[in-house]
Amino acid sequence: DSEVVLSLAVLPGGAAYAGTESGRVYRSAGDDAWERVDPGWPAAMVTAIAAGPDKGTLCVGRNAADWHAGVHGGVHLSTDGGDTWQDLSADLSNTQVRRVLLDDGHVYVATYGGGVFSRSLP
Repeated sequence: DSEVVLSLAVLPGGAAYAGTESGRVYRSAGDDAWERVDPGWPAAMVTAIAAGPDKGTLCVGRNAADWHAGVHGGVHLSTDGGDTWQDLSADLSNTQVRRVLLDDGHVYVATYGGGVFSRSLP
């Protein structure tokens, strides 16, 4: 199946990650094969992916395709290359995620109309 890719990041060590319009996250080890690594979140576009300085650390931002449908997305962190995910959305207002950045033990989230949020990484 073809996917519409909305976001892309490369982690230290060369693994590439792609976020799609259908809410999926795919990982490549540098060849032509991609594997799905998201846990099957409710459909929400993956609008942002940020690679951390540590190998295997990435953060994704998600938005609902239909904001009024009750699926709002959020921010999720993986420290093992996408094998497991932790939800970091607790302090995030119901707004659209535009960009995420991982820097010096913090995640920064730029939103549409909701400002910029930051929190310390667990």
